[in-house]
Amino acid sequence: MAYYRLQIGLALSYKVWFTEFGFEHLRYAAFVNVGEKMRIQSMRRLGLIGCLLLSFLVGCGQTASEEIGYGSITESHYQNDYFGFEIQVPEGWSVQSQAEQQALMEMGAELLAGDDEGLKNVMKASEAQTVSLFTFMKHEVGAPVTFNPSIIGLGERVASMPGIKRGEDYFFHARKLLEQGQIPYEFPQAVFSQKVAGFDFDVMPAEVTMVGVTIYQQYFAARIKDYMLVFILSYSNDEEFQELQSRLATLKRL
Repeated sequence: MAYYRLQIGLALSYKVWFTEFGFEHLRYAAFVNVGEKMRIQSMRRLGLIGCLLLSFLVGCGQTASEEIGYGSITESHYQNDYFGFEIQVPEGWSVQSQAEQQALMEMGAELLAGDDEGLKNVMKASEAQTVSLFTFMKHEVGAPVTFNPSIIGLGERVASMPGIKRGEDYFFHARKLLEQGQIPYEFPQAVFSQKVAGFDFDVMPAEVTMVGVTIYQQYFAARIKDYMLVFILSYSNDEEFQELQSRLATLKRL
């Protein structure tokens, strides 16, 4: 499964030249934040495992986006019929389009893989297993802010992995991969369960300190039919966390 996509949750912090970091998934023109970079790599590392475990064993076949779609979005709501939920689009927040996310994903893959053709092929194949549902950022990309809190939603196909029955199983593999990456992740507490809008999520807290600043994340994951539904909250302080929690609280099961 595309475990590297978990790192996408590291939200925006400092502006740096895009080429300074080898992270994936979100394109930000000339400047991006360190946090933005990390959320890129998170989504990418998820897909690496996805390709190894799924693509190489059973073949990619129909892509996840072709199978379940991206969902639909208006100015006020995002809705996904496969997972059976809707969530409010935070008023005044920046929303990434699918085209923007895809372009950033491709750019990030090139940065991370470099001249490694094998890794490029793995990344390309792994894209078939994961679908980006939405990305909400409090500020526009490039805004003059120290940190940009965000909520990301994605779906991960796990139909060929019957042993992954819930979020905790998913995180078992994800954490091992994150710990092997270049980003110094820490996991300050154990995975716990939280019910949101009738969904039984498991939650994995994580944090990483870079350039003297600590970025916090909470990963929510629940198995829905043949997919994992994953939400990623990224923040730098309690106030931002409370705001993200209030945004997540608008989740409604259909």
